[in-house]
Amino acid sequence: MLNRSNIILPLFLVFCIFLASCKTQKIAKNKELLTEPTTILQEYGNKIKTIQARVEYQLPGAKPISVKAMMRVCIDSAIVISIQPFLSIEMGRLHFTKDSIILIDRYHKQYACGLYKDLSSNISMSYEMIQALLFNRVFDPSNKRYMGFVGSNDNMWQSWKGSVDAFDIEFLFDQGRYLRRTVLNSNDKVSYLSVEYTDFTNFTEIDYPMTANYMLFSPTYKSTLNLYVDKVSFNTKIDLISSIPQGYTKITIPKLIKGLIQ
Repeated sequence: MLNRSNIILPLFLVFCIFLASCKTQKIAKNKELLTEPTTILQEYGNKIKTIQARVEYQLPGAKPISVKAMMRVCIDSAIVISIQPFLSIEMGRLHFTKDSIILIDRYHKQYACGLYKDLSSNISMSYEMIQALLFNRVFDPSNKRYMGFVGSNDNMWQSWKGSVDAFDIEFLFDQGRYLRRTVLNSNDKVSYLSVEYTDFTNFTEIDYPMTANYMLFSPTYKSTLNLYVDKVSFNTKIDLISSIPQGYTKITIPKLIKGLIQ
């Protein structure tokens, strides 16, 4: 029998645990300023308007769990993740817009909807954050507009750093301007979420990672989640409509998350 953790995307739980483990602290005002403006990153990001990808999420372990899904995004607008464990039959759905979230559990005939603040009282989770972590993009929580990169001594790597609420963020790029790693690190240095992007493949002027590895560490929880892209297309017409079937029971997002953790 399927349980809820098989149906609702494990990655969503990883995000929520990280957010819950962060503790808000006062952020220092004197942050290192980036030295050189750049437009390469913004120009590349503007090439992608929509993404549709058939993927597989895998939770490693003694008994690995694999979940197939269809991910669709209209950049800076909406994300729909359809969980399809059997024969492309949808058993769960996550719908993210700029200001709200809808979770649909078709197996238990339940749904939850709410705002991003419902996920964590500690920090301001956002659509931009989720979009960035899922689709190899960047987000700027401090609204500095990515005013440059800090290079390594040998110029093999460049990084961009920012801060917001309870965590610091760092994006690490290689010489080819591929985003190779995103790290969220709590201000108290006890929790972090790291995403490694590999297997970049060229799709007519768009280079996209076919593998992503999500690693979470907190005082109470450790997890690794792998994402494998089976097929992906860009800048095509996609369906981002989600509707709640009649007869489904409404529950709160915190209750749904609590059920996942238990």
